[in-house]
Amino acid sequence: MNLDLVPAYAISNENQRWITSRFQNAKRILTVAGSGDQAMFYSINGATHVDTYDIALFAHVIQDIKTTALKILNHNEYCELIESLNNTYGDYRTAKHIARVLPHLPVDSIEILNKYGQYANFNRGSMYPEHLPTRDEYARMQATITQPFNFIHTPLNKLHEKISGQYDIINISNIFDTVPGREQLQIMSNLLPHLSVDGRLLYIAQAGGYDYSVIQYENPQTGIKFGHEGTFYQNAHQRGPRIESFIRTR
Repeated sequence: MNLDLVPAYAISNENQRWITSRFQNAKRILTVAGSGDQAMFYSINGATHVDTYDIALFAHVIQDIKTTALKILNHNEYCELIESLNNTYGDYRTAKHIARVLPHLPVDSIEILNKYGQYANFNRGSMYPEHLPTRDEYARMQATITQPFNFIHTPLNKLHEKISGQYDIINISNIFDTVPGREQLQIMSNLLPHLSVDGRLLYIAQAGGYDYSVIQYENPQTGIKFGHEGTFYQNAHQRGPRIESFIRTR
């Protein structure tokens, strides 16, 4: 299976409104591209710089579709576009309003669609209308997001090879749900130098997983200190989606 060409999500199955508002002091963000909602909600929740990454090329495309649509469509039309893309099981070009957006996409997304458009699919998940931006959020996105987000095409385990500098948040979404524990530790170790002091690596867990409270790391040579900060649930009953937060403290 070519993971580069897996379907993308038209709408996130994660509550980005909750996730991105959790740590609003974070300015530099590196997040999985996913449905594009991740970067867009970070942009209206305090971030001043957002980079994105994904193994799926169509995650890049849906992200560009959304940032381009901000300049062309009103709020109602945008919501209709996303719902239509999510419910289109054939040619994505039949989705409502998409014909107005496609000619204005960034060149790299146009090239992806020209080369792989026959495989393009944005109905990977269920529809979560509550995760669409509100009218106010959409207006803020229109005012804030004036350029497409930088996109890095890579699997998570190679991400550290493609980035430089440091981030206040590295969001890996729910990728660890299907990654064995030993590989998780290696990925965290590789990404650690790219976290600023007080920077966080966020795993948006939807599966069981491990006891992350035992993860505490200190390197006497570099002085770097890193560990599990806590588990934050979306609801008061401490069930369902949660954020596993790991923080670099030194």
